[in-house]
Formats: sequence, structure tokens, C-alpha cells
Amino acid sequence: ATTEGSAGASSSSAPFADANSTTSPNDKSSTATNEGPNANAQGPSDITPHNPSEVAKTSSFLAPSDDIVLEFARKALTRDNRDKVAESIIWREDTTYPPILAQGKRNHYDFTDDIPKHVRPLWGHEWYQQREYFQSMRNRKTWGQRFVAAVKISGICGALIIIVLLMRIWVQQPRDLVDMRAEMLQLAYGRVLEMAAGHGQNIGLYPYAVHEIVLCDSSAQQLQTLRYRIPTAAYPKYEVRKLQSDRLDEFKDAEFDCIIDMFGMCHYRDPVGALRQMQRVVKPTGMILLLEHGNTPYPWVNWFLNHFERRHTVNTHGCKWNQPVMDFLKASRLEIKELRNMHFGTTYYIVAYPENIDSLKQQVESQLASA
Repeated sequence: ATTEGSAGASSSSAPFADANSTTSPNDKSSTATNEGPNANAQGPSDITPHNPSEVAKTSSFLAPSDDIVLEFARKALTRDNRDKVAESIIWREDTTYPPILAQGKRNHYDFTDDIPKHVRPLWGHEWYQQREYFQSMRNRKTWGQRFVAAVKISGICGALIIIVLLMRIWVQQPRDLVDMRAEMLQLAYGRVLEMAAGHGQNIGLYPYAVHEIVLCDSSAQQLQTLRYRIPTAAYPKYEVRKLQSDRLDEFKDAEFDCIIDMFGMCHYRDPVGALRQMQRVVKPTGMILLLEHGNTPYPWVNWFLNHFERRHTVNTHGCKWNQPVMDFLKASRLEIKELRNMHFGTTYYIVAYPENIDSLKQQVESQLASA
């Protein structure tokens, strides 16, 4: 029974047998007396410390020891022919197991170009021991390369934002213009002069406060289409006339309560003259309502308008969409009550009063008196 027990214990620790270890004569005699297939195996209790002379003769980096874990590791490395590879094991006297240790914040592989694939750090949660970290450090870009990459990413993001905004304006602009037309027409009252009436898109949108509307345009074809859109019995009363915008000699001074011009200034030969004629025929207490499009405060938008000006003019019967609207307003000396810009500054919503001649005379007289 004692022999079988020792044989069973020996079979469970067979991996710890050392091919280079020597056996004493007593061990040989005890082995000879035992029987069975595992009679020559050694158990953990049979591992004895090596003599210093035998330890000195070993050429592996991991020296024999009494520690069963260390001895198992040594035998495993010997079996895989890795016991003489420096990268396989780093053993320190103050440890109880053989991990790859980080000395301070530096690793054994800090200055190694190639880390063996079979070596993995024992402490995986420490990022400075990971293979990916060393690879990223080797391939790390310079500050100049990082700056160039950041500029490229910023440029791409900015271009995408501009494209999204332009697409939104392209889709939303017709709806915005309809709302702005309806909002502006609600300010009209009394007898109204609508210049550049076109196809009569504002017919039926005027409020009840308007009792008479005079529609004028310089195109006979457009006026013929407009006449068919006017209902036979309608309120307010409609009247159609063919007139040039800068030549309103048929009307007397201060004849209208409101003057409306929607996207007509881009077709006028003399926009400033047309605005001066509007101020003449409107009452001093009246209003001039303008909904126009022109250039913007943004240079890149103006470049786009100037680049496609010819194509747009041909396709829209002479519309010039890059007109300096603000310069026309200053030259005509209109008194601006409300000014709004939309669609990157290309759409102008303007509510203005005619120039106050009495106040202008007072200013001139005061300047002359001071001089």
C-alpha cells in the first residue's frame, strides 16, 4: 500500500522531472524496489535543492529553485526551448513569481523595436505595459503632422456644415419667401401702388385695409397674364398699367398711401431713380415696402453671386441678383424703419418712410447757420 501511494503521488507531479538532474545511489535502490509504470517519477516532495556547483553549470536565465511554481515555470520554458531567451523571463530575487516587471514607469521593452508576440504583460490594466502602447509610441506623429491633420479635419467639418446650411436654405427659401410676402402685405393700407407686379403673385393676399391697388409693370406679356388672374368682382379694386419704374410721371405727388416692390429692383435700369420716384408719389405719412435680393456682407457668398451672375440673368429674364441694395438705399435717402437680412444676407426685408423734406431743410439751414 505504501508503494502504491508513493507511486500515485509521483505520477501527479511528473512534469517537475528534470532531465539534467542527478540521482543519488539511495534513490536508485529505492527505485529498483518499486514496481509499476510510474515507478521512476518524482513528486513535489522528492524535489531537492540543487548544489551550488550544479546551479553554476546551468546556462538558462532561470536558475533551479526549491519553489514549486518557479520550478514548473523553468521546466515549461525548457520544454519549449525558451529557457535561454532573454525576453521570455525576467526574474528578480524580491518576487515570488516571474512577471514582466515595470521598473518605475519604464519597461524592459521601452527601447526594443520588436516585442516578441509570445510575451504578454502580467498586469494588463497598466497601459504602459501593453504592446499597443509601445506600437503607438513608435508610430506617434509629430506636432506638425498633428496640426496639419487637425486643420484638414476642421476644414472638412466646416465644408460639411456649409453644405448642410446651403441645402437647408435651398429647400427652405421658397417657404420663407411666401411667409415674408404675407407678413409684408399685412402692413399695407389705403391706396397701394405695386411696382414690378409680374404675374400678380400678390393678388388675393392684401388685407381688408387696402381698398384700391394699382399694378404696374414694364412687360406687356406679363401684364396680359396678370389681367386674367384678377377676378371680375373683387375687393379691393384692381387697376393695371404699363409703366417704367423710374418714370412715374402719370401719377401725382403724394397720391398713394403705400408702395410695394417685391424683387423688382434687380430688373430696374436706375434703381436709385426708381426709389426717388416712389418717395415722390407716396404720401409723407405713407410707407414704402421692399422685398429684394442683392449682395451680402460675406465675401464668399458675393463671389458665388458674381460667378453665376450671367447664367442667372439669362435664365430669369434679366434679374441681377448681386445688386448693392444698401448702397441704393443710402443714395435714395430713404428713412429705414425696419431692415432684416435672411439666407446669408441675400434677401432684404425693408420697411421705409419717404425722406422728410422739412427735416432735411432744417438740417441744411442749421449747417449753414453754424458755418
